[in-house]
Amino acid sequence: MGDIVDVPFNHLWGSLGFELKHLSQFYQQDIIDELESPHRPGFYQMLLFTKGQGRHSIDFSTYTYRPGTLLFIAPYQIVRYAIKRQNEAYLVLFTDEFVRGGLVEEERVSQLRIFDHFVYSPKIDLARPLYANFSALLQLLSNEAQRPRDFAQAGILRSLLCALLMQGERLRQPVTTEVPHHYRRFSSFMNLLEKNYQSRHKAQDYARDMGVSTKGLNSLTRRVSNRTAKALIDQRLVLEAKRLLVNSEYSVKEIAYRLGFDEPTNFIKYFKRHSRQTPEKFRHVHG
Repeated sequence: MGDIVDVPFNHLWGSLGFELKHLSQFYQQDIIDELESPHRPGFYQMLLFTKGQGRHSIDFSTYTYRPGTLLFIAPYQIVRYAIKRQNEAYLVLFTDEFVRGGLVEEERVSQLRIFDHFVYSPKIDLARPLYANFSALLQLLSNEAQRPRDFAQAGILRSLLCALLMQGERLRQPVTTEVPHHYRRFSSFMNLLEKNYQSRHKAQDYARDMGVSTKGLNSLTRRVSNRTAKALIDQRLVLEAKRLLVNSEYSVKEIAYRLGFDEPTNFIKYFKRHSRQTPEKFRHVHG
């Protein structure tokens, strides 16, 4: 089984916690093998493909791309490129600290919502006019990033990046003005889930912590993600199971206990119900 490499943000790229690269730069640095192997970046990535077609794997799901395809990748998602040297793309890499600078928490939640893979697909295919708009913003980012550092650069880069992210968010939520309020509550639920998914598998436990009924929690999660709270719990639990199967030497029995199952047989049935294959089969295919 190959190890999945954790990739921290390299501050040699950009001491601000921000960098804009072109895919061709990775060809020149001869790190294609690393990109084509499963890896887990510890920072945000936004890609706009400008030339060629191919596939990109994010958390074991495969997404095709073409010129005009945007991909949004959150920290610690497991990523794998299928590289063709004739392809080209903008890659925007940045840390949470970079976005956090100068923003209040509510603004930060709004800016980064598009990276929430429990709510959105990571992929957007842009129509031609929007492709031109995003390309223009990315070129402005690139121009600014190449300037000598001065007092204004971080603020300008952050503003241009936030404009890109909010343009993407506008495509996801073109009309509603209510989602930010509901999303804050949804974000509270997801934070609770992230802290407790290994030990608490029932929606009513999270509803109680949030001071709402299970029905009220389901109404909230459906409004934001079109899924029930239990479906989101299951999604997070199965994703962690997949990551452990591929990225660790734990036995299926050990993974079952780590994820809060009393019996390994219950975990195997649960995993097969949600993944349509046994844990052993999944490990064999992806390991």
